[in-house]
Amino acid sequence: MSNTTNANVEGGGTGGTGIALPPGFSTERSPFYSEALVRRFDTLQPKAGAVRVLLVTWKEAGADQVRAALGNPRFALKRKAPWIYEATLLPKDMEATVAQLVGTGKLFRWADLGTRLFGVPVEAPEDLASVAVASPLPEEDVKRKLKTFGMTFASAQRPDGEDEEEWVDPNEGLVVGTIPGAKLYDLVLWEKATAIEVRGVEKAGRTD
Repeated sequence: MSNTTNANVEGGGTGGTGIALPPGFSTERSPFYSEALVRRFDTLQPKAGAVRVLLVTWKEAGADQVRAALGNPRFALKRKAPWIYEATLLPKDMEATVAQLVGTGKLFRWADLGTRLFGVPVEAPEDLASVAVASPLPEEDVKRKLKTFGMTFASAQRPDGEDEEEWVDPNEGLVVGTIPGAKLYDLVLWEKATAIEVRGVEKAGRTD
């Protein structure tokens, strides 16, 4: 695949439909689309089923702008966290609607597969989210990066009476902890976080 602009549609390499891509896209590194998302749509036929897509706005964008662009009930738009949305899109939606809205100076900064972020929605930037993060990087490298996002780490405790040799850590292979709701934005934009589960949310100002 080669670089393309909104005026062009990138052809599917194996007979797929291809999708329109914003200026600046390259196969080496896309500043606007994850490679996984491009591959997913690139293999779909024009009348194929829909894909759940994660959409990250620029921080200057408002929720009303997102609803105006993707408010059609068919898109099943949901707000996952501050500046982070999820929508169900067909190949034609990617070509005709989303590609025109992604890029510098546009509505969306990043688009990815919707399965990458899942769990409980986070409503406010001040909320505290309990998350589990998967990454192919060594655990110490992951923790070093997550610490820059303000994450406080936690670990599972072996229940009293549980045999140490038989006990299995339910968080093995994951980094778990809490992170400010506003910092989920940075976490989602970090491509090395391959899966992010929001397990719970502590509302800002809650007294119970």
